[in-house]
Amino acid sequence: MVRLAPSWVKVVLYWLQPSVPDAVPSAPNCRVTVVSGAGRLPSSELNTQLVPARLGLTTGVATSGVAASGATTSGVTASGVAGAGVTADVSGTASPLVHAPKHTGAASAEYSFPATSHGTWALWAGATYASRRDFDPLLYLYTSTAAHTLIDARLTLRDVPLRKGSLNFALWGRNLADKEVREWSIDFGTMGWAISTFAPERTFGVNVGYQF
Repeated sequence: MVRLAPSWVKVVLYWLQPSVPDAVPSAPNCRVTVVSGAGRLPSSELNTQLVPARLGLTTGVATSGVAASGATTSGVTASGVAGAGVTADVSGTASPLVHAPKHTGAASAEYSFPATSHGTWALWAGATYASRRDFDPLLYLYTSTAAHTLIDARLTLRDVPLRKGSLNFALWGRNLADKEVREWSIDFGTMGWAISTFAPERTFGVNVGYQF
């Protein structure tokens, strides 16, 4: 049996981003407007699934883009007096798309071996891709994660017969390439320090299940 099930989804979100103030350490009563404005966030997603007799293939890709308008900045003088607001192109120094990558993709395949009297073996492998992701519109040094691809795999022995019920065993590995991926970060700018959390490094595990 072969089943092909493609699907396509397109979403357009409209957003209004308020000013993002940043405190000036030398002038605590002043603020700098880094980026503000309105725009739209179009995104699209394509998924396919192919299921032959014993081999399953799944793929998915997604993309999103930002169309911003009305971005502004404002300056603060050395004496701490806020300067007049000016219109400027901040596309190179600020990002209106945060906490989400612009492009993502995923692909996986699972092969089920012929059943035996001791159970059925299955081998699964998958890869996920994400482009650069920013966590702060200010684009500090430590508030982003680079584009990366993560590879996972799982070897399963299922339907191991027992007198009552059956057992399932699985040996799995995640992030097999041992990529360092920053999941979240906040940079305190001129204070000189930042806080980051990272995804798990290369990990292996075993699962055992009982069905009755």
